[in-house]
Amino acid sequence: MTNNNIRALRREKEFLARRINSRLTPKEREELYMKWDVPLEGKQRKLQFVNKLWTDPYDSRHVQESAEIVA
Repeated sequence: MTNNNIRALRREKEFLARRINSRLTPKEREELYMKWDVPLEGKQRKLQFVNKLWTDPYDSRHVQESAEIVA
């Protein structure tokens, strides 16, 4: 990956992390964090969560859940 691609991917992830607050209720966010093994008391939970999306392209369930969250 080139530096421009890496920067674009990082910006996309940061954008998605910011949108989590406006699109989900606190209870929905907490449920997603638990489902995706993100510590509830940790720092930068939104970025940790976003970084877990699309990590297993060979697991169709994981891909489907990632797509539903992004959509």
